Amino acid sequence: MVAVSGSPTPPLIQIDMQSFSQLRARFKSAFGCLQSRRIVGYGKTVLLCSFLTTGAVMGARLLGWLQASELNAYDEMVQRQPAMVPDARIVVVGITEQDIGTYGWPIPDQVIAKALEELQRYQPRVIGFDLYRDIAHPPGTEQLRSQLAASNVIAIETLGGDNAIPAPVGVPPERVGFNNFLPDSDNVVRRNLMAVLLGEDEHHYSFALRVSQAYLVHYDMQLTHLPGGFQLGETTFPDLGTTSGSYHQIHPGGYQILARYHPNVLPAMQVSLNQVVSGDISAELVQDRVVLVGTVAPSIKDLFYTPYSDRSETSQTAGVMVHAHFTSHILRAVLDQERLIWFIPDWVEGLWILAWAIVGGMVVWAIRNPLLIPVGVIIMGGILAGSCYLVFLQAGWIPLWPALLTLVATSGIVFAYETLYKLFYDTLTGLPQKTLFLRSVQQAITPSAIARFYPTQTAETCGAMLCLDLNGFKRVNESLGHEAGDRILLIMTQRIRQALPPGSQFARLVSDKFLAWVNPLPQQDAAIALARSIQDHIKQPITVNTQELVMSASVGIALRTSDTVHDADELLRDAQTAMHQAKSRGKSQIEVFNRDMRLDIIAHFQTEADLRYAIERQELRTYYQPFISLRTGKIAGFEALIRWQHPEHGLVSPGKFIPVAEDTDLIIPIGHWILQEACQQMRQWHINFPARPHLIISVNLSGRQFTQPDLVQNIRSILEQTGLEGKYLKLELTESILMDDVGAVIDTLNQMKKLDLQVSIDDFGTGYSSLSYLHRFPINTLKVDRSFVMHIDEMGEDHAIVETIIALGHHLGMDVIAEGIETAEQAKKLKELQCEYGQGYFFAKPMPADAIEDLLTNEKLWLSSV
Repeated sequence: MVAVSGSPTPPLIQIDMQSFSQLRARFKSAFGCLQSRRIVGYGKTVLLCSFLTTGAVMGARLLGWLQASELNAYDEMVQRQPAMVPDARIVVVGITEQDIGTYGWPIPDQVIAKALEELQRYQPRVIGFDLYRDIAHPPGTEQLRSQLAASNVIAIETLGGDNAIPAPVGVPPERVGFNNFLPDSDNVVRRNLMAVLLGEDEHHYSFALRVSQAYLVHYDMQLTHLPGGFQLGETTFPDLGTTSGSYHQIHPGGYQILARYHPNVLPAMQVSLNQVVSGDISAELVQDRVVLVGTVAPSIKDLFYTPYSDRSETSQTAGVMVHAHFTSHILRAVLDQERLIWFIPDWVEGLWILAWAIVGGMVVWAIRNPLLIPVGVIIMGGILAGSCYLVFLQAGWIPLWPALLTLVATSGIVFAYETLYKLFYDTLTGLPQKTLFLRSVQQAITPSAIARFYPTQTAETCGAMLCLDLNGFKRVNESLGHEAGDRILLIMTQRIRQALPPGSQFARLVSDKFLAWVNPLPQQDAAIALARSIQDHIKQPITVNTQELVMSASVGIALRTSDTVHDADELLRDAQTAMHQAKSRGKSQIEVFNRDMRLDIIAHFQTEADLRYAIERQELRTYYQPFISLRTGKIAGFEALIRWQHPEHGLVSPGKFIPVAEDTDLIIPIGHWILQEACQQMRQWHINFPARPHLIISVNLSGRQFTQPDLVQNIRSILEQTGLEGKYLKLELTESILMDDVGAVIDTLNQMKKLDLQVSIDDFGTGYSSLSYLHRFPINTLKVDRSFVMHIDEMGEDHAIVETIIALGHHLGMDVIAEGIETAEQAKKLKELQCEYGQGYFFAKPMPADAIEDLLTNEKLWLSSV
């Protein structure tokens, strides 16, 4: 076995708990850059995924794959506009099914002429005649032509070569507008074709635009052509681009705009043809208004899908009503300054989509619970949809579905990446986890890899796997909080990485344990020197205000030489074994694995197996060591100590089997057994020696025992069964037990006090504790560790420490007992320092119960030299 001691560490480590807030603030300042690096690393992942998903979605958009979904979203927003009253400037004279039943179909020319005559009596500003009368339907044809000749009548035509339908005979071209419906790929009419250019200078205007022009003559508003659009009054109508909104390659012919449908399905007041012919309308309804005449009867099939349609035939809108929507849109834009539908440029659209992709990635970052991530994505999707809707209310159309797809896709990809990342990397430090680390090491130690990368490796060179454990980290983590613990781990990670040579592999095993693989090293001593260098880096103090926190590490080393064959799992096993061996020897130790350690492990398992049967086979023994009143020189009580009478190995000291018991649950029944035995024996001595009624028995409690929820109840039961009064039982606890969970410890100690028990802190000054908590514990006794008593007569640091502990105990109302007294000089010094009790081989070794009875019987002779 090769054992190398690191730098000595002070036996007493204290942290003043009263400055936690300053401590955390300093940690944030000192280690914030490390956290920032993690955030930057995650941000790069989110950005990469965001750019990939944005590129894919933009590609799909350019190919037109998203147009149908986006147009549906547009229709949904149209349908959810706030309600408005119908446009009072427009009246629709609709030919209903009842009118057709009355007059027949086609409606005779004289009936239409009569209706136009009645309407003209009320002086409408313009009449839009949305009926095809290129073929006469007598009687009354001449009368109809006379009515259509009126200057305020606008007729309709259909352009389209062989499918063209001319305007009625006698209507001049300046009072004719073409049917301007442009159905999209899903047959929904959303675009308004305002004008087309036939020839170099021959503009043809749509029916809705002609009607609007005639109405606006009253306002002296003229139509002006502009590059890429035209102007009507002060309002500019820009031509719809080929990729405006979410359209894909719109046919560029003519001047088009995206119709802003009236918020109501019926944009204007409607009356029937029969009402007009019968004179059953008021002059106020028609005077100075736009009157559109057309059919609304479903049987005529002059029906179109609009954004208000649900794609069923019953939800289609009559053509004259679509013209009413288009006309109302133009008039609202010109006279009411209502904004036209606007769009963002393609590059801004790309940034918009990218931004929501980044949001999707950040949702996964912000929400750590995987079950809540879908909820977060849904919420952000709702915010996206709400944003698009609010913009639409301001006449803007920005993409919903492309942004939504990138939001969902990026969050899904980042979540999948993060899930896979967590399988192989530690999320706190970014280091590889054990699985990935071992796989990498295994690849590095294959003969082919060694021959390729280390061709000059000799028999003396070796590779080393180091297993490092941060000593006392659990106490620091629980005392200062997990946030501070995480920052300490980050700074320790940085320090270890700095100490490792280039090309080393570094990983986090679990919690406060790290792994490193270094290859090649010239010899075994180089691995030890590297481990010592790592320890030197780790032990650099972390200063927090006036406090210094010093960490240390136990290091286990497993070597792989050129003449040995190991796989990565074996190296890890051996390195961990060496690390545990180093920890068992104290802090800041280094151990290099050898084969004897495996024998120790086998012996450990054998001890555990034998120990499980020790109680039922009655192999355990209780020994007692007296502690003496230094003032009177008499026995004040005894400490109960356990021994194991092994059938093959004889008397086994507790140092051999107690650590094994503490590593398992065996310490619970063993602790209960010795507590029962000690209380029973002390009760018997009270009976046998009535002159010594104040003798007490002291029993050690392990950390596992103390955390048992039924501990106090078990002690109460033992006291009741044995008849021993609680004031004669003293329980010894280590400092580490007290600092595990201060609140719970105080609660348990107070319950013990209700049983009148005494409590002692064992080996005081050697563990990790805070003096600021000591006064809160209901403690009776401080027990000075033998390591301080050993050199107390030299008047050095140990003398000062013992003096301080005694003064502290007295100041807090506690008595003090010193253990490990081996000379009269030590006993004398302790008595001069006013230490109440002493214990050690100078007085008596641990002995069985019958020997103690002899000691009590002959006490005066035995203590006469003190």
